[in-house]
Amino acid sequence: MSFLQSVRFVVDNNVLEFIHLYWDRLTDLGLLSNSSLIDVNPESFVFELRKHVKAHYSELFKEFLVEAHKARNEKLIFTMAKAFSGYDIYFPAFQDFRGRIYRTGIFQLHGCDLYRSLLKFGSSGPTSTRKLSLSEIPAAIKTATAKLYDSSFESDSIAINWFDQWYLAGRDNNHIDDYIIDSMNLAKEPFQFLRKALLILKESGSLESEPVFMDASSSAYQIMAYLLQDVSIAKQTNLIPGIKRNDLYMSLREDFMKYLIEAKSLDPSLEPFITRKLIKKIFMPITYGKTVKSIADDIHEALSDKIPYKLSMTLGKEAYKYWCLRYSGLHNLLKLFGSVGYLCASLGIPVKLSTPCFYSYQDYRKFEKQSVWIYSRDRLNKRRRHKISFNVLTKKANAMKSKCATLANFIHQKDALIAINTISHIMKNYPQAPLYTVHDCFVSNYAMAEKLADIYKETFFFSLGHPLSCINMFLFKNLIAPRYPHYMSSSAKLSSKPLTLPQIPEKSLTYLCMSDPIPLPHLEIFVRECIESRSKEFGLTKTKKLLGISYEIIEFYQKYVESLSGMVIEQTNDLLALDKLQVGISTRMKQFQSLCFDQTNGKKKNYSLT
Repeated sequence: MSFLQSVRFVVDNNVLEFIHLYWDRLTDLGLLSNSSLIDVNPESFVFELRKHVKAHYSELFKEFLVEAHKARNEKLIFTMAKAFSGYDIYFPAFQDFRGRIYRTGIFQLHGCDLYRSLLKFGSSGPTSTRKLSLSEIPAAIKTATAKLYDSSFESDSIAINWFDQWYLAGRDNNHIDDYIIDSMNLAKEPFQFLRKALLILKESGSLESEPVFMDASSSAYQIMAYLLQDVSIAKQTNLIPGIKRNDLYMSLREDFMKYLIEAKSLDPSLEPFITRKLIKKIFMPITYGKTVKSIADDIHEALSDKIPYKLSMTLGKEAYKYWCLRYSGLHNLLKLFGSVGYLCASLGIPVKLSTPCFYSYQDYRKFEKQSVWIYSRDRLNKRRRHKISFNVLTKKANAMKSKCATLANFIHQKDALIAINTISHIMKNYPQAPLYTVHDCFVSNYAMAEKLADIYKETFFFSLGHPLSCINMFLFKNLIAPRYPHYMSSSAKLSSKPLTLPQIPEKSLTYLCMSDPIPLPHLEIFVRECIESRSKEFGLTKTKKLLGISYEIIEFYQKYVESLSGMVIEQTNDLLALDKLQVGISTRMKQFQSLCFDQTNGKKKNYSLT
C-alpha cells in the first residue's frame, strides 16, 4: 500500500491548454457540455423549450438536468486541474474487508475520460522536443492509442495497422490541431486519445510519464474458469490466449440472441437495441447473485419505449435460464456458496473467507425500520408534525443477504489477492516502475505494459493455487474446522491413510490433504453435526429446513468435484475411488495450464489484461 501511495502524478498542462484553447469548438462538437446551462433555471428553460420542441415535460426536464450536471462536473474538473497544476499529486489507498484496493481523492485517476486525460505520472525523464518517427513509437503506445479510438480491435496487429495509417495521415498535416480534433470527435475515449495525439504528433510530453491502462479481461469469469478448469470460459476471457482478443460479452450477446430467436422469445427487430452494454449489465452480476427481477428491471430501463414490463420480465427469465444452461458449472458453484452462506448465517456464525495474507468475516445483519415524530413551525407560526423513518441495525443475522453475497465476496477476495501479489511482484522486481491500481485495473507506463499481462497471469495461477483447495478451504473453515481442526492439511496424502470412509478420524488426526476430494459421507456427518448441535434452540421446523440445506451442499459439492475431475463419483467407501478422482483432477489441471501458457502457432500475445 505504501508503494502504491508513493507514486507521483502531475497535471498534464499540454492537455489543459489545448482544451482551454478549443473549449467552444469542443462544446459545439458535443465533446463538452454547454457550460451556460449551469446557471439556468431548469423549470423556466424547459417551459420555454416546450414551445419549440414537441416532447414530454418530464423527458425534457430529465435531459436538461443530466446535461447541466455534466457541464457542472466538467467545469469543476477543469477548475481543479488548473488549481493542482504545478503540484505533485499522491493518491491515498485503502482496502475493504475483502482486501480490494480503493483510491480516494477529489481529483482522481479512476474517474471519467476527462479526469484521466488530465493526469500523468510525474516522471523525471526528458520531455520530447521533436516528432517521433513511426519506428520510435513503442508498440504499447500504438495499441493504447488505437484502443482509445476504437475498443473493438480484435488483435494488437490490427490496432497497430490502424495507428500507423492515422499517424502517417497526420504527420505532415499543416492543420494538426484540426486533425486531432476531428479524430477526437470519432474516438470512444476522446480526451485520453487527445493526450496520446499531443504526445505523438505535437512532440509535447514524455513517453515515460504517459499512463497506459490495462484491465483484467472479465476477472470474475476468469477466476470461475480457473476454479472449474473450464476451457471454454477461459478462452472467452482470454485466459487461454488466441490469435485475436476475445470479448466475453460480445460472445454472450451472439449466443443469447440465437437462443432467444430459436425459442421465439424475441422480435428480431429488437435485436439491435440489445447492446453489449446491456448484455454486460445483465450477465456480469449474475455471478454475484443477481435476481430475475433485477435483470427484468435492467431490460425495461433500456427498452422501456419499445416493450412493456411484462415482456421485460419474460426476457429476464429467459436470460437467467440461458445463463444457468450455458454456465451450469458456475450456477452450481453459486448455489454451493449460497447454501453454505445461508447455513452459517442461520446458525449465527460469520462466514469465514481466507487467503494466505488475510481473513475476511462476512456477518450481515437485518435492519429494522423505526420512526420518530418531530415538530416544526411554518411561516405562519403554525405547528406541524413530521414523521421520519430510518433503518436500525439489529442482532438478527440476514441469511438471505448472506446467501446472495457469499460467492461475490469469495471472488472479490481472490481478486484482491491476485492484485496484491501482482503489486508485490512489481515492487520487488521493478521498484522504479510507476503503478496505480483500482480493483483489477492496472495503470503503468509503456515499458511495464509489455510485461504486466504476463506478470498478472503468472500471479493469477500462483495466487489461486489448486482449484479444489480453494473450495475445500472454504468448506473446512466454515463447516469442519470448528469440530475437527486437524481433519485437513496442506501436506497430508490421501493414499497414505488406511482408514475407511465411514470412520471419522480422531479430532487430533490429520486425514486429508486440502487438494483431495472430501468423502461425501464425511461431509454429510460434518454438516449434520453443525445443525444438530443447535437443534434444541431451533425447533423441529427450522432444523428440518437446515437439514434440507445440508443435503443441497453435499449435492452441489459432488457436482463440482465431478465436473472438475471429469469423472462420476461412485457411491463407494473405497479410498481408491477418491484417489482416481484426484488423478483425474491433476490430469485436467495439467491440460488447462498447458493451454493457458501455450506459445505455439503464433499465439504469443497474452490478452489476460486488455
